[in-house]
Amino acid sequence: MFGNIEQNIVLLRHARAVKNEQNRHGGEGSELIKGATTKIQVVSNQLLQKFSTKFNSILYSTRTQCKQTAEILNKYLDIEISELQGLDPICLGIVDGMSDDEVTNKYPEIGIQLAKWRNGEIEINQLKIPQMTDCHFFYRKGKTFLEKITNSNQSVIIVSSRSILVLLANILFGNSSQIGGNYREVKWENLEFASFTKNHLSKSFHLNISTLKR
Repeated sequence: MFGNIEQNIVLLRHARAVKNEQNRHGGEGSELIKGATTKIQVVSNQLLQKFSTKFNSILYSTRTQCKQTAEILNKYLDIEISELQGLDPICLGIVDGMSDDEVTNKYPEIGIQLAKWRNGEIEINQLKIPQMTDCHFFYRKGKTFLEKITNSNQSVIIVSSRSILVLLANILFGNSSQIGGNYREVKWENLEFASFTKNHLSKSFHLNISTLKR
């Protein structure tokens, strides 16, 4: 069986959504834009070409754009899809769901923080936004989720928003949410993906295939 030889975790950001067009971050999510299906088909073909073995499931985050992306992927890959349980995207507190312009106009100091975060200048623990999800709590949830995936020995495609993908990638890279743990932003455009692989001789995952522009 494939799972006994090699285990793959593919982290895939959802297709472009209306909220991305509006430069909104966090929030409740939105529908995909027109033309997203064609681009998802391209990514589906890439996944088929790069992986010779079948994935066990596609897990999608609890946001409209993630569910729609997973449903379209399913049409091309014929892989069972299910909602990702127990790991919601990070809440950005008082600026959650706001556009860049709205944050800059209403909370300029937070806007500066977010700009530094997105440029990789600060770690997650240096973001100080009122009512934001505690970064250590978020990190522990991610660790617990990945442990369940690892113990299942199943290969999965995780379709999610950027905050969860950045979280999981940082954990898989060995970073932590503690000061000096180097948990930083990862530039992750819509439909970019990274694949982490663990074979039967390994105790940890390593980055195998990536379309990220690092």
